Amino acid sequence: EIKDPDITHHEEFSEKLANYIASRRISIEVCPTSNLQTIPALKNNIQNLMKDNSIDAILITGAGQHNPPMVYLTGGGHLTNADLIIKYGQEPILFHGSMERDEAAKSGFKTISYDKYSYDEIKKIAKGNPVDFQAIRYLEMLKDAGITEGNIAIYGNCDISGKFAILSRVQALSQKINFVISIINCNLAY
Repeated sequence: EIKDPDITHHEEFSEKLANYIASRRISIEVCPTSNLQTIPALKNNIQNLMKDNSIDAILITGAGQHNPPMVYLTGGGHLTNADLIIKYGQEPILFHGSMERDEAAKSGFKTISYDKYSYDEIKKIAKGNPVDFQAIRYLEMLKDAGITEGNIAIYGNCDISGKFAILSRVQALSQKINFVISIINCNLAY
């Protein structure tokens, strides 16, 4: 939305601006954390953005460094792999490896070690299938975060091929969970 009263032809202005940006190959960041860093008040507005966009939870996955969504929300840290789950109306939970519990604690969030989920028990249920193993663990983590159904927006920096297979399997096993690419990205730019 253009709010400057001196700009009267919004569509023409928008088109000229887009052409100017494209002709000079100017990069524009369109990810939630880059916009959160630009507009810090939005970090405190995540719950409203979730509500406005019918998002029941957010899953941010990947390392604690070189992963803008994770870094911004947790403050960064030496986490090899982590999952931050934010359920609408609740405080976030940071899932982490057991040797990284001190780094995870620095986030200030409630933390749960992946070790809580019995490797042997899940492996038996998954019948040795590594994708099913990860999917079953995610279902347990989501359950611990109070999520058994709804739209979950996904963010983070990780190997997409492996994560796509795992999250697709979570959806297939639960049939009540729907992973979405959130419109929140667009709303954060305004």
